[in-house]
Amino acid sequence: MKHLFMVDNTTLTCDYQPMRTQLKINSAYLNYSVAVHAGSPWTFLRSLLKNNVLLIDSVIFSANQAEFFDFPEKAILSIDASEHFKTLAGVVRVLDFLVENALTKDKKLIIVGGGTLQETGAFASKIYKRGIQWIYFPTTLIAMSDSCIGGKAGINYAGAKNQLGVFSSPAAIHIFSDFLNTLPETQIRSGLGEILKSCIIGGDYFLNQYHYFFQRRAFTDLIMIALSIKKTVVEHDEFEKNHRRCLNYGHTFGHAIEILSDYKIPHGIAVVLGIQMANKFSYQQRLLSLDCMNKLNTLCESLISPTDHQHFRSIELSSMTPLFHQDKKTVDQHTHFVLIKKPGEIVYAVVDPLSLHSRGILQY
Repeated sequence: MKHLFMVDNTTLTCDYQPMRTQLKINSAYLNYSVAVHAGSPWTFLRSLLKNNVLLIDSVIFSANQAEFFDFPEKAILSIDASEHFKTLAGVVRVLDFLVENALTKDKKLIIVGGGTLQETGAFASKIYKRGIQWIYFPTTLIAMSDSCIGGKAGINYAGAKNQLGVFSSPAAIHIFSDFLNTLPETQIRSGLGEILKSCIIGGDYFLNQYHYFFQRRAFTDLIMIALSIKKTVVEHDEFEKNHRRCLNYGHTFGHAIEILSDYKIPHGIAVVLGIQMANKFSYQQRLLSLDCMNKLNTLCESLISPTDHQHFRSIELSSMTPLFHQDKKTVDQHTHFVLIKKPGEIVYAVVDPLSLHSRGILQY
């Protein structure tokens, strides 16, 4: 089924097929596949480990250590994958691990974890020996539904999000929804935040699908919807020259919210709060109707907990301004904000961030 949506006055066509369990992503660097599997990942994962090395989230490793009893300890790097690992120091730690294992270009790095581990490991893979292949097993809903495709590998630097980055396509992505069974509800809501963002970009059909599958907690269906929308965008504009910027809907505000909350607000929830701010900006610019803004904001509210609101209210919103100036979408002191006319119609506004307070955007 083909569904149309608009980005910056360009029509994109999403080929979404319900019940699909595989996607092929076309990339200038390396075409790769996404496969959704039923059941436990461990037998399949172990089959890939021969002569390769493993970068894995420490929580997952501790809970499943018996699965690796016959795998050399030296070839496993278990990491506490907080946002603070997504730095140059984290990249160096992965590079040291690759060097210690004398990994050659015919071998692969297997990454098992969330988006933080993915981006750090992919960044290291890109620069080690001018590039080695990596295979990814995402273990969080946000990684399964968003960060796993698109090839972006960014790390934080100088107090700002994703200031250093490369494009690094995986050799393959394997999604096992069993990993979701052990996730805390906070991480589920965070992943749903990114899925909601994608569905708003995709338009009313996908928002209706979101509502249907959200009510049933049908995560595999939601994952494939979000990935189908993102595939459409990144294949059209892989290197973010223009249209891929739409995927930053809610992110310019959201990244600032993450940083100012000292990451107490999870990424996907910060994005949802950022979507509400972007919607307010869109309404003020007479792009978005009041009725549509209220409906979208109600969907957002369903994912935001009282604790999230408490952390958000503790932020001095005017402190966002210098963070906007560090944003990669800022040129000549003006930031490209992703705004919305309606679900399925994204537009951009180029604005001096210093004007946002007087516009009432940086106010509760």
